[in-house]
Amino acid sequence: MNDTPVPASDVNRQVPLVVAQIIQKAMAKDPEERYQSADQLATDLQSALSGKAVKVTLPKQPQSLAEPD
Repeated sequence: MNDTPVPASDVNRQVPLVVAQIIQKAMAKDPEERYQSADQLATDLQSALSGKAVKVTLPKQPQSLAEPD
């Protein structure tokens, strides 16, 4: 649960990049970075699957707790 999820397109190369980005946003650890409604998620998925351009704001990557060398 503490690890960043592997992008769907890394697991299955047939998943389009934009769909992988939508999934990544939906699974963001910070609730503020996730879709705020099912309607927003559905709109992006419908647009992506119909070939329309979708601008997905990806969640920030968690900062490492380790000190840099």
